[in-house]
Amino acid sequence: MLRRNRLTPRPSGRLRRRLTQALDLMEKYLAELVERCAKEEAVGSADIDRLCLLSQSDRPHVYDMIAAHITREFASGRLCFEDADAVANFLWAESAFNLSGFAKDVFLAFDDGEFLPSGDRVGTDPVKKYTWPQVRDLLARASQV
Repeated sequence: MLRRNRLTPRPSGRLRRRLTQALDLMEKYLAELVERCAKEEAVGSADIDRLCLLSQSDRPHVYDMIAAHITREFASGRLCFEDADAVANFLWAESAFNLSGFAKDVFLAFDDGEFLPSGDRVGTDPVKKYTWPQVRDLLARASQV
């Protein structure tokens, strides 16, 4: 049987509630930010800064969090391709065209669904052919973000 390290106590009920409230607030703000971006409303650096503050994370990690969120929402059908793509494009621009890691992979997955390459047959759905296979792979990685 594993024993708990007595040097790292369990958070008290009050602390657990505060942590849960903080996470709920961050998730709510993240969902609001994605919704505003999808509606092409003004979203900018101050919004990302606020999410950094709420999550106590740096920008690259916040970009990954947003990317994981849109990947899950798109895969569940709660976010259409166009809206998920708009958020991915916002992340690309907001990062000064310098995304890395998970967020860049998400951007590229949605970018691949924006147009039909010239070598594909007319009528081919680029989202189905190029974005969905990548989204399935990204979902497995999203839980690590």
